[in-house]
Amino acid sequence: MRQLKVRALVKGVSFGLAVLVIGNGALFLWVITGTGQLYYLTAYMKLIAFMALAVAGLMGGMTAGWQGWKHGGWIGLILSACTLVFGGIVVPQLNSMGYIMTKLLYGAFIGGAAAVCGVNLSFVRRRKRFSKKINNKSLC
Repeated sequence: MRQLKVRALVKGVSFGLAVLVIGNGALFLWVITGTGQLYYLTAYMKLIAFMALAVAGLMGGMTAGWQGWKHGGWIGLILSACTLVFGGIVVPQLNSMGYIMTKLLYGAFIGGAAAVCGVNLSFVRRRKRFSKKINNKSLC
């Protein structure tokens, strides 16, 4: 059984946290500078969290190269735990056990699925690069 690559985990989590910080920072600026009603703010926050999990899993899977679903699952768990800690500080009422388990499982699933896509995407890129080298050599 292969071990998890720490580099893939760190890269995935850092990309996910970057998407979360940039996205929530943009929402914060929108709330501060906006004068209209904010009906869909929670939907935008959920969309940013989903995008962060997808980007984190994708980058982790591309970096891992093998068994990306494990890396993506762990990346999703770590990123979901980070959002739970921050959400628990901001809104302490959200700390029920059912909510926490749902959020962690949701994060692991989305991260793992995105990591599988990332592994396949890196495989396709390598294959295109390899076929390009073969075509260039056959023409000479």
